[in-house]
Amino acid sequence: MNVVIKNKYHAFTYLETLFTLFLITIIFSILPSLIKTVSIINNQVLNDSDIELAFFSRDFTQDLIDDNATILLKESNEHQISIKNTHKVLSYEFKNNKIIKTVNGRGNITVLNNVIMVHFKIVNNKSVVLNLKKVEKGQIYVKKIIY
Repeated sequence: MNVVIKNKYHAFTYLETLFTLFLITIIFSILPSLIKTVSIINNQVLNDSDIELAFFSRDFTQDLIDDNATILLKESNEHQISIKNTHKVLSYEFKNNKIIKTVNGRGNITVLNNVIMVHFKIVNNKSVVLNLKKVEKGQIYVKKIIY
């Protein structure tokens, strides 16, 4: 008696294989643009330069709009600006690649780091135009802010 061995192999059909190859092709075509988008978003999230500048802008604006705040023209120049309130004299000065705030001539509060150039321009004795150059991770950012 002859022994016949019959093997039943379950394999993919031709359509299943084509469908799988189609899905793999779509995934690999989307992958480079996804990696590029994630790297751009990662750079924006890790860049704290904008946050530091926003805190500086908020502090400077608050000092300018305080009650009875006036800009002292005699003590201000293009690298320094002095603001007098009812209780104190605030001074923002560019020194050692930083913008430093002093209150009543005492204390040094660093409000902005990695600054290359600062130019304060006083307009109408109340408004200020601030031009600054800032370095962040090897790139130079030029900002013009009007207060």
